[in-house]
Amino acid sequence: MGDVHFFNLNDLSQGIARDLTEELRTRIFRGESVIISVVVKPNKSGAIHNHFERQPGVMLEGDGGRIQDGVEHLVKAGKLWRTPGNASHSFVGGPGGAVILDIFSAPLEEYKKADSGVGN
Repeated sequence: MGDVHFFNLNDLSQGIARDLTEELRTRIFRGESVIISVVVKPNKSGAIHNHFERQPGVMLEGDGGRIQDGVEHLVKAGKLWRTPGNASHSFVGGPGGAVILDIFSAPLEEYKKADSGVGN
């Protein structure tokens, strides 16, 4: 049995699976006061949404457009961004796809279990 405090982001069987849209899935890793969500987006986009929780993120692989408060920012691997609470946001993956690590500074209640949908 593996250690409950260590995970491999490349192992798609780990984490809590959540469908953000019909074709877009994330895996969630919960802590006491933080949630990490790994999103793989090959040419996919999420719905524009907002939620109370702040959401920093980093592009691990690929490229795309981070839409935040109506402005699209082109981002590539290594780029880090901050999304304030209640800011409208989304992401459109580039032609080669994108792997994003989202960090929620307060755990979203709806991300406690496998389900579907994004923040309100």
